[in-house]
Amino acid sequence: MLLSKSVIIGKQIGSYRKKLYSAVKRKGVINDPEIIEISQELDKLILSLQKIVLSEKI
Repeated sequence: MLLSKSVIIGKQIGSYRKKLYSAVKRKGVINDPEIIEISQELDKLILSLQKIVLSEKI
């Protein structure tokens, strides 16, 4: 269960990274509200994956 969840989150992280890269390239700045929103969502996904990894180590 945790493995499949981590795979799904990993794919979402990859998708958001591409989305973030494209938005920065398109906007040309990193402080645009759209970029900040994408970045925050990416941070949440990364934290979720880290929690799964840490829970497996215990």
